[in-house]
Amino acid sequence: MAEAFVGQIGMFGFSFVPQDWAYCSGSELLVMQYQALYAVIGTTFGSTSNQKFNLPDLRGGYGLSGIGTGDAGYAGVYSEKVGSLQTVVSASNLPTHTHAVVAANAVANDPATLLPAGKVLAEGYYGSGPAGQRPRNIYTAYNQNTAVPMANTTISPFGGAGTAVVGNQQPYVALNLCICIDGYFPVRP
Repeated sequence: MAEAFVGQIGMFGFSFVPQDWAYCSGSELLVMQYQALYAVIGTTFGSTSNQKFNLPDLRGGYGLSGIGTGDAGYAGVYSEKVGSLQTVVSASNLPTHTHAVVAANAVANDPATLLPAGKVLAEGYYGSGPAGQRPRNIYTAYNQNTAVPMANTTISPFGGAGTAVVGNQQPYVALNLCICIDGYFPVRP
């Protein structure tokens, strides 16, 4: 491999940091010890004093190619860190929508079964037998001619206003991301 530019970030398929490179872990370095790298990246990735500067922290993340508006419409800002490994989903994240509940405007006409599978709600029908022991059937076969919408309050929301934390990662392969700390100094145009 030809010698790299100071500040160049590379992905490596091996588990160690090559000579003249450092792991992109947000580590803090001394300006006096890494003057060339400091001249290239400065305090872009953070600093705690004028004698120290930070390397980019790409642990659990990746670099976004390009600065400015790309094909996807994202206006990348140099050194901006965006995104998260997890996100919280709540009711406010969901679009407004409805669920229609359909019932038959007819008497339940299937006294042989009280099971709802494959049926819709209907006007109750009492089966035969002594009073108080007669089964009440409230289901009937679906018929588009007798189907009517029920009130939107027939089904209440489930889960309330709670939230859930969900993973927010694209598929990935873990690689070693490193920055060149000693190499060719990049000449600005």
